[in-house]
This record gives sequence, structure tokens and C-alpha cells, in this order.
Amino acid sequence: MRRAKALLLLTLILSQCLFLSGCLSPVQLNRQAIVQGIGIDYQNGKYRLTFQVFSPSGSSGGSNIGTSANNAKLISSEGASVSEAVQNGVRVQGKELFIGQNRIIIIGLEAAKHDLTETVSYLGTNAASRQNAHVVLSATTAEEVMSMRINQGILPAEALDRITENARESGLSPSIRLFELRKMLDTRHESAFLPILSIMQEAKPASAGQGEGEGEGDSGSQTLEQISPFEISETAVFSNNIFRGTLDKEQTRGMMWIRGEVENTSIQLSPAKGGSASAHVYRADSKLIPRKSTDKPEFDLTISCWATKQDSTSAEAVYPNEDTLLADMEKAAEETIRQECEAAFTGGSQKLLCDFLNFGNILWQKNPNLFYTLRDDWDNALSDVILNVEVDVQIDRTGMEYGYED
Repeated sequence: MRRAKALLLLTLILSQCLFLSGCLSPVQLNRQAIVQGIGIDYQNGKYRLTFQVFSPSGSSGGSNIGTSANNAKLISSEGASVSEAVQNGVRVQGKELFIGQNRIIIIGLEAAKHDLTETVSYLGTNAASRQNAHVVLSATTAEEVMSMRINQGILPAEALDRITENARESGLSPSIRLFELRKMLDTRHESAFLPILSIMQEAKPASAGQGEGEGEGDSGSQTLEQISPFEISETAVFSNNIFRGTLDKEQTRGMMWIRGEVENTSIQLSPAKGGSASAHVYRADSKLIPRKSTDKPEFDLTISCWATKQDSTSAEAVYPNEDTLLADMEKAAEETIRQECEAAFTGGSQKLLCDFLNFGNILWQKNPNLFYTLRDDWDNALSDVILNVEVDVQIDRTGMEYGYED
């Protein structure tokens, strides 16, 4: 009896794993449209959803699910809620919408301003939804973003997913997944933030009858960022589900420095003696520690970076030797990082009264007595926060990255 129960439990677990992992039989595939991207807008009191879907095709019982433009299309639906719009999308498509392989969720800025928590609630709590899908905002409507045409057969959902991750890896923008956004929205005294996508002016939406990916000419060996019509321009911040404002690129990277989320990035420098140069940061460590203060919250931020010298031809022309140049490059890099942190702190967090820098949680962990006296009005208490910034940058000679020399 016990063995039979164990086998039944194992069967249930395996079947659930197959469902959650997106493994579908040919029969199931023919009844479902596989969603790769979801756009959410809020217009005229209704939610409007745009789905990039793959409809499996084939003959003789076979199923072709290749992610090509030939199999992809966009469908749109509306509803009083996101869940109702999804159900209406099923009726429009004539097939069940399978969201277990969804790669990205694009939210129109107006929908986020209306109610960010409600906008993502359905997808965030749906067991079939992919919780590690990227979430981004659109400066225009999400539908317009989903309708853009990209060369080399790359579809919008694929491009946006990769661009978002590339921006994070380059230290230019945060990369937020659905489960992370849910945590930020559900945690008291923690602010939410999302990258904002913009469409470049020369970009055009796909024309009627033309599949995404059918572009003009051959893009050759161009990178995704070069052929894509999208760019991450700003970061939107929210507090208590209310849109507070946006951070520019300098403030966004400053936020990432403070939060310890910069893995590697490039910094443009102007050394003291003249010329220009750049450094590639390949490692960065950030520590944000509150002082044992009893009246005002005060934090010490220490950032240590290791970098390699990149383009410095014009600076080398005015410097007598490399050691002097490297010393001035280090000073310039330290000042640049310090300014970016100050911009995120004073021009971002304190100006917008929004704790996207996570001061509250850190203070609560390290100095709970002080935090408890301020927690009921924490956002306004941010204007009294003191931040001391110390930056140390060490630049190696070319070829010395990670301790290896050519």
C-alpha cells in the first residue's frame, strides 16, 4: 500500500514537472499557441494585451514549432482586467494560449502608472506563467513595441529578452524578472524599478502581410544592438505602487553601483593632463553599511573596482609615461563613479522620495531601533539620509585582466 502511494506521488510530481517545463505532446501543440512575448497596455479604462505567438504547423501528424517569423504572429485582445483580456485572447486565437515559455513582458508606461501591482498580478500568480520572464516598460505603447520589425529573422520578444540581459551584463541597466518584481511590490519599504524601452526614430513597425524578421538587406555581422530598433533609455521607479519618476542613464548606473549590481562595464574618462581614455571594469565590489547613529540614518558606501585600460591613444600623446597616465585614469574613474552614485542618491532617491537604493531594508537589518522610529514615514525620511561615498579603482595594463598577462 505504501509503495503504491509512493508510485502515485512520483507520477503526479513528474506530470507536474512536464507541465511546468513546457514539454507538450504533438496533440497538445496543435491545440495551443505558444506565447513568447506579452505586451500590456491600459487604454480607455480597459487592458489591451498583445501576444507574440507561435502556432505550430506541419502535416501528417508532425508539428513544426521552429521559432521563425513564418510561424509567428501577433494577436490582441481587451478586457476589464488582465485575466479577462487573456481569456478574450483565447477566443480570438481559437487556441489555448500557453504562457509557460513566455520570455518577456512589456508593460506600457500608462498601464504601470495606472496600477503596476494589478497589471502583473495575474501573470505573477498564475502557476502556468514563466516566473523568470524579463519585465520591461515601454516609453510608447507595448503594442507598438511588439509590432516592430527586426532584420535577420529576429523576433521582437527574442530581441528584447537578449537586449535586456545584455544591458545588465554591461552595467547599463537593471534586469528585472517577474518573480523579482513581485517581491519588490510585495515587500514593505522596498521600491520597485523597471528599465524603460524606447524605439529609435528611424525604426518602423512591420507592414501588413510582412512577417517580423523580413527586413531590408543583409545585416552581415552586425550586433543585435545595431540591428535592433530598441534601446533602454531610462529606469522607472515606484513606491507603494505609485509611479515616482524616472532615472537617466547616469542615475541608473549609479543605482547599480550602490546596490552592488555592476558586474562589468566601460567608463569614458578625461584624464587631468588632457586627451580621452576609457577603462573596462571587470570586477566591482560594493558595500553599503549604516553607521550606529541614534538620530539620523547615515551610510558608508565603499566601492572597489578592478579594470583594464582600453582606448587611450589621445591621452597617451600628452602623458610622459604609462604609470602617470594610469594614476590619472584611476582618479578620473573614481570621480566618475562617485558622481554617478551621488546622482542616483540626491537627484534620484532623495528628490523622488523613493527608496530604490534599499536603504530601509539595510537599516532595518543593521540598526532596527533607528529604523522603527522612522518606518511610518520612511519615504520622507530619505531626505535626511547621509551617504558617504568612497571609491577605489585599480587599472591594470592591457592584457592583465583577471591576473593574466599576454
